[in-house]
Amino acid sequence: MKTVLIVQARMGSTRLPGKVMREICGTPMIGLLLDRLAGAESVDQLLVATSGEPENTSLVDYVRSRNIDVFVGSELDVLERYFLAASEYGADIVVRVTGDCPLVDPHIVDSVVALLKKSGSDYVGNVEPPSYPHGLDVEACTISALRRSHEEATDASLREHVTLYMRRSDSFTKANVELDEDLTAYRWTVDEAVDLEVVRQIFEYFAPRRDFSWREALDMARGEHRPTVSNSHLRRSDGGTTPAG
Repeated sequence: MKTVLIVQARMGSTRLPGKVMREICGTPMIGLLLDRLAGAESVDQLLVATSGEPENTSLVDYVRSRNIDVFVGSELDVLERYFLAASEYGADIVVRVTGDCPLVDPHIVDSVVALLKKSGSDYVGNVEPPSYPHGLDVEACTISALRRSHEEATDASLREHVTLYMRRSDSFTKANVELDEDLTAYRWTVDEAVDLEVVRQIFEYFAPRRDFSWREALDMARGEHRPTVSNSHLRRSDGGTTPAG
């Protein structure tokens, strides 16, 4: 079975335009994420899915310069974009990560994929209910579940959020990867300028390492070297995961 990890990314953002290409330690944020995801042992292929809007040209060029495939699809119908990308690359299992979460840990990816295979579920994530820090969201589904979602979901909001239809429907089997403690108070996604600063300070602390684990980042956030700025006042988005392009 071929497992394809698709990073959902685009340059458009109301609150922080071009955020996926904002530099952290001299590297675009999307580049740091791709470096980290390369350590996922369960993944056979890594690619980025974006839209054909002109503003995404620099993102496409950068990702391709790293010899990573890019799929260009619909701007608003992200569900279609994912399904077509997964189909083109022959995926049996599809893993979804968003480009504004550069701290996603490859070991979480492996845990989610392992549970999908072990449980035989249509969908597995770590977001319902959430227990990990916000910004470590990983979801995986079978290609058949993604195909059904693409064929059956008609509402625009369901097509903007790739997995929302299967998460809401009782006709899909689902499982969740959970921690023994609730760490959702930590926010490691990048949606606002203050988010970027929090994440930047984490990467700067571990530099030049990029393969530090999320547990190491948590120890840093809890210790004396925790970020000097706080984004704890920002709320987690409804539904557990954001469109993020």
